[in-house]
Amino acid sequence: MILKPRTSLVLLLVLLLSTTGFAATVGKIVGVVTDKETGEPIPGVAVQITGTTMGALTDVDGKYFILNVPVGEYTLRAEQIGYAPVEMQEVKVSVDLTTTAEFQLSSQVLDIGETQIVTAERPLVLKDQTQSLTIKTQEEVQNLPTRGYQDVVGLSAGVVAFQSNGGITVRGGGEQTNTPQLNIRGGRSGEVAYIVDGVATQDPLTNVSTTAINNNAIEEIAIQTGGFSAEYGWISSGIINVTTRDGADKYSGTVEAITDEFLGESAGYHWNTIAGNLDGPLFGDKATFFVAGERRRWGDREARATTEDALKPVLGDLATASLPNNELSGWNWQGKLRYDINEKNILRLGHLGSYEDWNQFHMNYFFNGAHGPRYLDENYSFYGRWTSNVSPTTFFELGSAYQITKRLAGDKTHFDDIFAYGRPDGNSNFDDTRLFWIGDDPSTPDVDEGHVYEDFEKRWSSHIDLNFNMTSQVNDFNELKFGADFVRHTLRFYNHLDPTQIDSTITDPEQYARSAWQDANFYGYDQTGQNEVDDGRDGAKHPYTFALYLQDKVEWEGLVINAGLRYDLMNVNSERLRNEERPLDPDNVLSNPSGHTDEEIANATILDDSDFEDAEAEQKISPRIGIGFPISDKTVFHINYGKFFQRPDLQNLYVGSQFLERMVGDAPYYSPVGNPNLEPEETTAYEVGMQHQLGDYTSFNLTAYYKDVKGLTQVVNQPSSPNSFASYRNSDFGTIKGFDMQWKMRRNRSISAELNYSLSWAQGTGSFANTQSNIAWTNTERPIRTSPLEFDQRHKITAIMDVRAGRQQGPKLGDIYPFENAGVNFVFYAASGTPYTPAQVYDEVTIASVTPIIIGKVNSRTGPWTYRLDMKANKTFSFARMNWDIYLWVLNVLDTENAIDVYEGTGEPDNTGWLATAPGQQFLQTYGEEGLMKYNLKQQTPLNYDTPRQVRLGMRLMF
Repeated sequence: MILKPRTSLVLLLVLLLSTTGFAATVGKIVGVVTDKETGEPIPGVAVQITGTTMGALTDVDGKYFILNVPVGEYTLRAEQIGYAPVEMQEVKVSVDLTTTAEFQLSSQVLDIGETQIVTAERPLVLKDQTQSLTIKTQEEVQNLPTRGYQDVVGLSAGVVAFQSNGGITVRGGGEQTNTPQLNIRGGRSGEVAYIVDGVATQDPLTNVSTTAINNNAIEEIAIQTGGFSAEYGWISSGIINVTTRDGADKYSGTVEAITDEFLGESAGYHWNTIAGNLDGPLFGDKATFFVAGERRRWGDREARATTEDALKPVLGDLATASLPNNELSGWNWQGKLRYDINEKNILRLGHLGSYEDWNQFHMNYFFNGAHGPRYLDENYSFYGRWTSNVSPTTFFELGSAYQITKRLAGDKTHFDDIFAYGRPDGNSNFDDTRLFWIGDDPSTPDVDEGHVYEDFEKRWSSHIDLNFNMTSQVNDFNELKFGADFVRHTLRFYNHLDPTQIDSTITDPEQYARSAWQDANFYGYDQTGQNEVDDGRDGAKHPYTFALYLQDKVEWEGLVINAGLRYDLMNVNSERLRNEERPLDPDNVLSNPSGHTDEEIANATILDDSDFEDAEAEQKISPRIGIGFPISDKTVFHINYGKFFQRPDLQNLYVGSQFLERMVGDAPYYSPVGNPNLEPEETTAYEVGMQHQLGDYTSFNLTAYYKDVKGLTQVVNQPSSPNSFASYRNSDFGTIKGFDMQWKMRRNRSISAELNYSLSWAQGTGSFANTQSNIAWTNTERPIRTSPLEFDQRHKITAIMDVRAGRQQGPKLGDIYPFENAGVNFVFYAASGTPYTPAQVYDEVTIASVTPIIIGKVNSRTGPWTYRLDMKANKTFSFARMNWDIYLWVLNVLDTENAIDVYEGTGEPDNTGWLATAPGQQFLQTYGEEGLMKYNLKQQTPLNYDTPRQVRLGMRLMF
């Protein structure tokens, strides 16, 4: 079948309308076919991927290559008249990598007519790897005692799964998320790209991903911590590339359930998950589909080790191991369709979605749980991709994607009803001890006296992506790839800093508007946040990016060169202040009012059109090169250099004009405003690595890296008239260096193992974009020297051991093998503590603002080491023509109390030391036993600790 031009045009329009940049989702297979008896190459051999139309013929030298092979595991068949056919099973293809599969065909008469079966093994040393890359297969993901791809990534060398203590220690911070933030090689969490099936899934406003994926849908996770090719843009720390499963030519499915409630209330955290997936053929043999879904109901989404002991003095026998007001209710789902139009053209359509409604336990709201923080995160991705094999050596991809990311955050009781936040008589304050927000009085059921959570935020971002790339195997050793990408965003943002000011009892419209909405920062919404606005200065923002790249991969006699050049354009597509020193009066009219009209003088006190100008677009060129070459047949050495640019969090680029006018005109309080002048953040990275095969089953990898980072976003104080204001600048910088080591043993006598160790030094002038908020607020001198970053984890060790028996393997008892089709996986973590800044002992847990007195260098001390052992044991049974997999999953097997944060005055996780000071003694004299109880409750917060032992039971039914 040949596509007619009209049909091609229709397909192109469908893709464009179905609408981030697309990334690679394929690899390639190469090899040589030789005569088993003579060793001579055999030309004209047909090498086919069974069950597909993909294949190739060997050339005169017996060489072949198959391009555009989706990630997965395949069976290859090689056959030629006069030779016995050979099938090679378990050939694994990974994203962006070359898989070598070489055949030996026998021409002996006894062999002809009988297919020979061989099993491929992934090489211990990947010879075309010119960067830091870790691959986790579907089997490994299923065996690990983890749930979710973020947990799998957290095991890798160079990755720090940084956990916040929920705001107990105020040091700045990033986005509140339902999972630990991932920092790769000393970079900020927003410097990581999260890619699923080639589509970026992070929220462009924050550069953080909240997308959840069903474990059973994952085909492979590729974790890249350095050396990114020119194909990848707006990234500087890491790439998490998740490939999900495709449909097969036979129907199959899985149903899975996990719970911890089988142990009863005392040991359960009400952690329940139900998941399922189904795949198979559709429309005959032309199409396949894959669908998956997951339902999560977690009573305590992040259990902490000391919860019951910390809460028992207050709750008594009602205290349990679960944190109160820390629930999650969530869904995620996925659908994929592949349609083979003909042998050369393939259409792929996909959708990925997740919905998470969760509460955050916060110690300040312990006696006011009804008004604690609540979040709703939604993610929806749709994509289409048309792949056309122009010739056996060339193919192109045309793709389009459309993604929506939403967040709503607010008070647990009132949540999205912003008018219900109003408190005509003012918001209730903290109690006498200044430790907790006041809760509701149960004796007055008709009145809610509780302190309302005042930070209401609503945001909506979407983007349309159009992408084209072409790959051509120019000759036996040279693969050339060219691509272009265009992304247009639509951003809506609403943040009301004090919605309790919305007083519906005010009758005067102007006074009502002034009091109700003066503390709201918004664009893309009206002043209430309830209605969308597309036009005007406070309409939706539409930044866009455009990119071109050229990538050349040379593979010649063991030498591999990945060289590329990338061009990026970022246009914020917005206006900026003409003069930041005089934002309301850029022409300095007020200094000489006699020479100007009354209208000009009046305009010099407000923001109007004359105060703005168009912001400039940013253009960047990124050269990148990676070289890998063999030192011996078992050792490969690689070096890598690259320039990488990171787009700033888009929420730091924009501000509503009404809020901007209030901040520069009245300066009522400290609150940073967005800056459209922000430039991309720049990283120059160097990497040297070695892979060595130690024996038939083990390998050792060592990589050293150095990164110079500049132009990072940081809040600063902008001197201005009539008032200074806080905004963002490209003022932070840093240096990161370290070593990543990995020893790996593939399965040998039922055992596989892996040992990772990271040693790193992450230094900079700011860990987050708001690290220097206190400096900007007090207008003190900004740091000019680097210090350890908040997520500078000096040492990290991860050890994984998997013991597994197949059919009729393991010890034999009579005629049965009790441990056949069973296994156990152990993961051991050990890590040094993260830094903190030593300070004089002070009341660190009060709600009132307190500025610590620093007694040492910034982040010059570290918290204690943490240790943890997790385990997952399973056994598979066959019953009623189906496979039943039963497993026991245990987190923190040894029930170790790991402190993940400490107080700056003492270095301890449960004691500020303040009660022993003179002010602390005065506090005890004033508030007595109740004051002591409340203070101990606050300072012994469970949020300073990691998870306790958790035991979960799971079952998977596979058919």
